Amino acid sequence: MYKRLVLHIPHAAIGGLNSADWSDRRLLYEEVRRWTDWYTDYLFDQHIPNTKVVMSEYSRFVVDCERLQNDPLEKVGRGILYTHACNGCERYIDEDERTRLMAYYVQNRDNLRGCLTKESMLIDCHSFPFDEADLDICIGYNEDWSKPDDTTLMLVRDKFIANGYKVAFNIPYSNSISPKTTFAYPSLMIEVNKRCYMDENTMRLAPKADKLRNTINDIYTMLLND
Repeated sequence: MYKRLVLHIPHAAIGGLNSADWSDRRLLYEEVRRWTDWYTDYLFDQHIPNTKVVMSEYSRFVVDCERLQNDPLEKVGRGILYTHACNGCERYIDEDERTRLMAYYVQNRDNLRGCLTKESMLIDCHSFPFDEADLDICIGYNEDWSKPDDTTLMLVRDKFIANGYKVAFNIPYSNSISPKTTFAYPSLMIEVNKRCYMDENTMRLAPKADKLRNTINDIYTMLLND
């Protein structure tokens, strides 16, 4: 169906946290523990032919490469460069750091555009906390030019369901990253509940992670078939 899959993995890393100037390290790491997309690089980046991966090396609490410029969340301090965490922790960013991190954000977005072609599909790869929804898989898309066709949406949904996962569209999260190019392409977000692949208490991968990884691999295979 597609000649290339472009995998965007923006929230798996924790780079840059040690040097980020947050007001309370304990509160910060509470947020990091909850909102990092742990192991999504392992789940989604499977090093198979005809896939390209764009992954941020920084924690989302340093620079969030998923956010838009002039993102609405900028108003609450959680735009591209977070200045506030949900639990009240605050961050100071000097101008030099702001300039450096914004340059990284722009380069990351340019890398993503550079991987896309008219025959590509972009997959936005995420996870969500155990208690955010009683679902295993959230499939997200935009209601615009980037929405995948119904055949693609049903194929992805049905493969997850066939492997025993509880699935919904655009619940608990909606939309999918879709940087503008000179051509149109489909963009699909896949969010997996952390309970499907890791231990909530130890934060380690669970044996069932391989089942999820294999299911994702099967989806790639189907999407890449002519």
